[in-house]
Amino acid sequence: MDIVLYAIIGAVLLGPIVIWQRRPRFPKTAADLQSDNFQKLYDGQNRFFGSKEANDAVRLRLREQGDDLSSERIVDHFAAVVQEQDAASYSKLSEILQTAGFTVGNQGTDRPDYIQFSKATTISSMVFDKKTMELNDFLYEHGWQYDGWGCAVVTTKED
Repeated sequence: MDIVLYAIIGAVLLGPIVIWQRRPRFPKTAADLQSDNFQKLYDGQNRFFGSKEANDAVRLRLREQGDDLSSERIVDHFAAVVQEQDAASYSKLSEILQTAGFTVGNQGTDRPDYIQFSKATTISSMVFDKKTMELNDFLYEHGWQYDGWGCAVVTTKED
């Protein structure tokens, strides 16, 4: 009789825990995923530029021209205004980027809707891919669209 009593008490106390552990932990439908705050924040953003795939395409073109990608070089990044009414001004964005260690310049143009900024870095690592994705997200949050990067080909001199 005592064993039956203990089994009933155990089932009553442990039953809710077992049920709680078996519940689904992830959204079941695409609609549930779309209600995520991250999806709302970046809705409409072109996330290709700055992605590993986009970076790999540029690195492939550099390799084809004889670049071994291992050396540090000046990398130019580009961005354009997406939502003019919500965009941070050119001067405000320029100030933020300069604070982050970038050199800001516009290739001789005075376009307030387009910005070029540069920084010395290596381009062959996953760290660079992460930084370009962060740049893409940062710029989008300020009303600008990241438009990719470029750099000069750096070849090693053989003696």
